[in-house]
Amino acid sequence: MHMKKYGAHTLDPAPPERFRWLIVVLLLLSAIHCALCIFFVNISVVDLHSYARGLERTPYQSRVGMIPVLLAAEHSSRLVKLAEKLETERQKGSFGHNSEPVSVEKLACIAAGTAALVLMVSTAVILGSRRLPEFWWLFPMLLLLILYVSYAARCEANFWYPYDLPHFLLFGVASLAILEGRWLLFLACIIPDIALRETAIFLLPCLALVAWKRGELKHALPAGAVAMLIWLPVFAWTHVRFRHNPSETGVHISQAIHALTDPLHWPQLASAFGFLLIPLALGAKRLEATQQLFLIGALPGLLITLLFGVWFESRIFDEWVLPFSFLLACEVTTIVELRREQFAHSVP
Repeated sequence: MHMKKYGAHTLDPAPPERFRWLIVVLLLLSAIHCALCIFFVNISVVDLHSYARGLERTPYQSRVGMIPVLLAAEHSSRLVKLAEKLETERQKGSFGHNSEPVSVEKLACIAAGTAALVLMVSTAVILGSRRLPEFWWLFPMLLLLILYVSYAARCEANFWYPYDLPHFLLFGVASLAILEGRWLLFLACIIPDIALRETAIFLLPCLALVAWKRGELKHALPAGAVAMLIWLPVFAWTHVRFRHNPSETGVHISQAIHALTDPLHWPQLASAFGFLLIPLALGAKRLEATQQLFLIGALPGLLITLLFGVWFESRIFDEWVLPFSFLLACEVTTIVELRREQFAHSVP
């Protein structure tokens, strides 16, 4: 492991190389723990059986990407038996007496969500090792911190949704693909993500701004155009298909006012992005120009989320968890490097 020496001091913030695999294993175990907390500490606001049959409220029902997964689980005798076994264990207290029943649909969501979070952490480890080799562990650590604080450890509006973690994975990898200039990878992630959540389209302003700065509009804009051409008919179809379903879509002004005026709700509101949104904004000047433009491109999506989302649910912003935790790690790395330079110049 390379170490930098300044005078009589040795600075080595990176853990020894021989511990890398141990740290990776601990990060993956943390991912599994965080996913299980999301599913067993929270409860599902969506009736999974109704959702699989197109009968749930909108906008939840319009996010159709997980329907094939739940229907396949219902037709698997092995998964049905496993769900029954887990439910028996839950009733004995193995998963907490107050958690909701383990149905085969919930088991499918647990499997898909846990796999998605493990892949998110794996992505963070790989990209962190490439872009932040000395602080490779910081990216996945911040990712888990934000997800745990904003989704698993909540004191109110403690709901989970079947499509969330798979959406966070695809949306997040598409975001990183924009930052890396990988336009085909962006397209490969955004197309399936459109079926999971209509907010996949929030990435198009980020794509346009970053591609413009990189001088790659002729490569990026076709990918963005394909995404829009797929998003439009999917959005229109779900709107028509589920137009007679009960709806909770709308602007929740009264809830927002209540959240802002009642100090009891302020800790929950501030937990969005793991209490790190203000540090991210204040440190943005430490980022590269394309990374700063990505944050600017994210603003329209964040504002729309504020307009239509329920502010008590700090998880509503977690689709940005992969890119924002990466940018936070970049800010920390830049600040440490600047401090090193200052320290080196101050030592005789």
